[in-house]
Amino acid sequence: MGAWPLPSQRVIMAMHSRYSRIVRSGAFVTAGLAVELGCQFARTMFLAHVLDAAEFGLVASVNAVFAFVEMGTAISVDRYLVFSRNGDSKDALDVAHTLSVLRGLLLGVIVIAVAQIVANLVTEPSLVDSLTLVAAIPVIRACAHLGVIQMQRTGVFWLSALPEAVGGILGLLASVVAALLVADHRAIVWGLGVQAVGMVVCSHLLAGRLRFRLSFDHRAMGAALRYCLPLAANGLALAVAYQLDRLIVGIWLGVVALGVYSLFLTVLLQPVSMAMRLITTMAQPHLSSAWHSDPSGRFRRMVHWIVDGCSLMGLSSATGVICLGGPVWILVFGTKYAVDDLDFVLLGLLLFVRSMRGCENLIGLAVGNTVELMLANAVGCVGPLVGSLALGLKPVIGSALLGVLVADIVSLVVLSTRLRTHLGVARTPIMRALIRQSAVPCVLGGWVMVGHPGIGWRLAVPALVCVIASWVMVRRYMSSGRRIEHSA
Repeated sequence: MGAWPLPSQRVIMAMHSRYSRIVRSGAFVTAGLAVELGCQFARTMFLAHVLDAAEFGLVASVNAVFAFVEMGTAISVDRYLVFSRNGDSKDALDVAHTLSVLRGLLLGVIVIAVAQIVANLVTEPSLVDSLTLVAAIPVIRACAHLGVIQMQRTGVFWLSALPEAVGGILGLLASVVAALLVADHRAIVWGLGVQAVGMVVCSHLLAGRLRFRLSFDHRAMGAALRYCLPLAANGLALAVAYQLDRLIVGIWLGVVALGVYSLFLTVLLQPVSMAMRLITTMAQPHLSSAWHSDPSGRFRRMVHWIVDGCSLMGLSSATGVICLGGPVWILVFGTKYAVDDLDFVLLGLLLFVRSMRGCENLIGLAVGNTVELMLANAVGCVGPLVGSLALGLKPVIGSALLGVLVADIVSLVVLSTRLRTHLGVARTPIMRALIRQSAVPCVLGGWVMVGHPGIGWRLAVPALVCVIASWVMVRRYMSSGRRIEHSA
């Protein structure tokens, strides 16, 4: 029998060049996203330390309104330019600019319209002026040059990553300076404004000679609307599921509690969410390629490895928050932002479920099952309802966390059920991991609540859990490698 034919050097070089481009493009996008999210996290931490609890609560109110309106009206014009077969023309770019500007104007009008209502609901009249200024920010952001986004179709990714990173850095610096000068919640308004201006200016500079034009061409506009309008419902569902809880906390408990709640989620939940976004950015192209080329082999192996990694991250984060969250929180923030042990237990469970949900989303995106993703986001809207009912029974932060946890669990179950049929399996690996491992944070939560362990035990138990989970994952990885070698 002859030797197995090896590919020619030309084929090898072509494969290496293609893989290198994929790695470089993913690195650019990941770096830009990491800088932007890191600056937002640093800004929140700085304002939480510099401002008093009431002023930071107003910061959280401004952020909640802006994020809710921004997410609730998202029509994904950028995705149209990159992924639609009609998105590569100049007419498509001009129409995308038109839709972006119209949406920005609509956002400004909505923010102005709800400013007085929100201020009355949280009983803070000073919010009206701040939200009126915030209304200009979406209008500014809408003037960004989308040509740098369209260039992703040609494999140029750094042009779209750089404006967001530059805007994030400038926004952080502006917030720091403003907080030191005025020492109130207006620092976030300055930060958001400078971030928007920096992003827009940078995008126009990088677009070069590509003109920024508006167009109402009926054919191009129709193609864009057919792609974007169905995604608007998904944006609204995401806003209700993941942003409305903050406004509900402000209405029920006041701006001080809203500040504590927002800081709590930002410090402890946002790092895991950031990690999942980065993992999705890096892994989705490779996982999607495996789905189309080898769904029963390489794709399934990659899914198991990703599930193991996400479950390890979620379990480690949950264990650390449940056991060490209370002492570390007091050490960092003192008593200015008081949180109960039950809140750390609920957030630990949420961290674990959110990691599994992010992994499920990654698989859904890789196989192109966007309808199921939209359905899962829609059923997540049950969270604010559950949170409101819980707050009516017991007006504490933990009630709102319970609503978010229920929403994530329901969304995960629905998405897993839909993907199970699509993938042709009796149970997805994520649900198996969730069922096997969820007992760990539950037991640790009960132990912390009832036993009130000392700091020594709080340090030893998370370390032990992480070591055992890592050992199990490494054994599974090595066993999988031996099976692959044996089959080859």
